[in-house]
Amino acid sequence: MPIGERQMVEIARAAATPNVKLIILDEPTSALGPERSQQLRAYIHRLAANGVSFIFISHKLFEIIDVARRVAVLRNGKLVWHGDTADVGCPIWSE
Repeated sequence: MPIGERQMVEIARAAATPNVKLIILDEPTSALGPERSQQLRAYIHRLAANGVSFIFISHKLFEIIDVARRVAVLRNGKLVWHGDTADVGCPIWSE
């Protein structure tokens, strides 16, 4: 099975865990193409609507804006900014 499909299966397995409340995803779209990435983000939206929380780690800002309500920016292991996704246009992104 290609790595992208394996990644999707692993995420689905984690989501299928009874009473799951939190899923941590570290670069979950790194092995996915644009279409699969969109499918995953839609899946995250559906799970979030049903009460599952996510920590979504990514270097792809558009993905973070799509899935997150709140954002924390770390640089060299230190928190440099946090806030609502609506405030993402802050200067921290241009540095």
